[in-house]
Amino acid sequence: MQIVEISEHGISVLRGMPQIVKVLADVEDNAQDPISAENLERAKKEAELASDEVAKNFPVLHGFSVVALWSWLEHFVKGIVALWQFIDVTHWTYPSFKTTIVSVLCGVVGLYGGSIPWPKRGYP
Repeated sequence: MQIVEISEHGISVLRGMPQIVKVLADVEDNAQDPISAENLERAKKEAELASDEVAKNFPVLHGFSVVALWSWLEHFVKGIVALWQFIDVTHWTYPSFKTTIVSVLCGVVGLYGGSIPWPKRGYP
């Protein structure tokens, strides 16, 4: 996925930010300013976190990617099932479909607790 690669490069760049912040503060002659000191401290913390991520091969980033892919897959399957129900109406007359779709819909309502309005469930 390209977005993961872009994120990896961006995180890698953060490792050099403390030096950039320090040089910019020196160029602007405000290295002793409290705001510059806060910026430098924040850049050091972010660089430390970025270095840790790079050293461990980006476990948090890859974890977020897996969760995003799983979510997309779930919504894709729900959308396909909903679309299939509206396109192919011949199966609506089968008794087994009626009980299955009722249990599936009850599961969806139970999953969302019945408190989320219909448009937010991912169905038309």
